[in-house]
Amino acid sequence: MELGRYRILRPLGQGGMATVYLAEDPLLNRLVAIKVIQAHLSTNDKLIERFNVEAKTIAALRHANIVEIFDFGVQDNQQYLVMEFIDGQSLQTLCTALAGKPMPDTVTAAIILQAAEGLTVAEKQGVIHRDIKPENILIDKRGRVRIADFGLARLLGQSEAEHTLTGAHQV
Repeated sequence: MELGRYRILRPLGQGGMATVYLAEDPLLNRLVAIKVIQAHLSTNDKLIERFNVEAKTIAALRHANIVEIFDFGVQDNQQYLVMEFIDGQSLQTLCTALAGKPMPDTVTAAIILQAAEGLTVAEKQGVIHRDIKPENILIDKRGRVRIADFGLARLLGQSEAEHTLTGAHQV
């Protein structure tokens, strides 16, 4: 399966609003993550507009601790968002692997500090994430924290109805 120039390789995860796939960008010879809105939601104009807001919101954020957006498009009535692929694991996966054992203090502090730095940059640019949870904190193989899924983000100065996906569960 292909979306635009991207070749879908396999699913990475699924939520109530979208499925995220691992894909290949043959033009730039790199792996990417593609978030595709669920087909049954593709006719919901409000939801599509909110998905567009998410794409533009995240694309404007530039920081080492925030997942980068590369592209956005529509194909066969399916909206998709192309993001940097983070080769690593979520904080949720890491916590599950610890099976109730405490994480070393230095690791905990590093994760909190990096997440706070990314969230601070987002806030300074007028974006409040509003869905920080272990599943949305990714840790790459070098130990760098990357914040993902700004689908519930609120833009400062805008009403909640205009710029959020309240009640939607996403990947």
